[in-house]
Amino acid sequence: MRQSVNTAPSDAIEPLVSTIDKLIVFVGLEAGARTEFCAAGVAVRLARKRRCLAIELGSEAGILGKYLPLVIADRRMPEFLHDRIVSLQALKAKSRIANIEFLEWEPSPEIETFLQLLRSDPAECVVATLSPHTAEKAMDVFCAAEVPVIVTRPAWPALEKAFGFLRRLAYHGSPCGTVQILLNRAPRSWEERETEAWIEGTQQDLGISLSLLGALTYDVQTESSLHLVDPHSRIGQQDSTGSAFEDIAMKIERLLPTNRLRPPKWTKHPSRIFAGVKWPFGRRTKRLQEQLRQRDEFIARLQQQNVPPQELAEIGTRISELEDEMIALERENELLRDEIDAVARQRDASRKIEVICRREISELHAHLQELRGAIQKQSRTRGILEEANSRLKVELMSAVENKSEKPEPAALLEARNAKPITSDDK
Repeated sequence: MRQSVNTAPSDAIEPLVSTIDKLIVFVGLEAGARTEFCAAGVAVRLARKRRCLAIELGSEAGILGKYLPLVIADRRMPEFLHDRIVSLQALKAKSRIANIEFLEWEPSPEIETFLQLLRSDPAECVVATLSPHTAEKAMDVFCAAEVPVIVTRPAWPALEKAFGFLRRLAYHGSPCGTVQILLNRAPRSWEERETEAWIEGTQQDLGISLSLLGALTYDVQTESSLHLVDPHSRIGQQDSTGSAFEDIAMKIERLLPTNRLRPPKWTKHPSRIFAGVKWPFGRRTKRLQEQLRQRDEFIARLQQQNVPPQELAEIGTRISELEDEMIALERENELLRDEIDAVARQRDASRKIEVICRREISELHAHLQELRGAIQKQSRTRGILEEANSRLKVELMSAVENKSEKPEPAALLEARNAKPITSDDK
């Protein structure tokens, strides 16, 4: 029998990591989980609408890069230089698949530096993979994901490994979102029931929200075929694997924010000041996105025509200017959102202090009422005692007076009047 895990705050629990709303993390907890294959299939489908960055954390085999064919070799930064870089742009490698860039990163104790770089990166969607031997080091990356995904088999030994990882996750700190379970093969009927029961039991034992994302149905022998990953290939576009990837990518896309410049979740009724600041950025961003879309369509038409090199150079310069302007705008908007979040946190802290003060004042009022009741009760008791004491004094004085008026007994009078016997009388 499993024992419930106590996830109450303690000195051993790490502080929670803030969520990165564009981050999707796939983790496989056993060899042969096909984590990179699943992540690549989702990434190329998300790249149809979003600028996607694929990251392989700690894997020396470079499996994810093989599924996303690169134009040039990837550039890996030495681990001792991780805390000195200010942008991931220099480490990215272009993929032959449109809207996808790729890089590799080795998890280190200074993982917060990597998370800060991800937050400021212009990519609209980040798909990262964790291998089994790096999952523990990069636990903060998994907690920071908007969509954390565990890739596993629908078999009991694999589910037990997933339970162990989730238990360590509960001790480390609760994840920022619901953990998605992705099965890397189609389950049998009894395996499906067993998986559903495992999800319900794990949620009750660990207090972590789980959801079944789906299952992939494909032949292992065709796993190396790039058409399973690349949706634009003319081979096998309508097979079961491609359809499964389409469904899973659609579910993940629904879990992601539709617009990264949306108002914060805590804003129920935006104030006029904040609305006046955010809306101009939103209109300008949409205009730039529309210009970039028109640019892509224009370049596609130019590739089919013979255009002079000078004109192509001018177009390239204009494209670079638009991209730089887009990046600068996103950075300014990130700073603005941070300031708004800081104001919201201060407001929430003030409200909490106000609630605490009101509760303490209410408790003091109740205690004061209790003291007043006790004082009144004590006053009544003292009055009763004083009245009884007065009555006893009167009765005692009456008794003394009556005793003094009574004649003494005859024996006492004779004893008092008798002459004392002296030695001469003897």
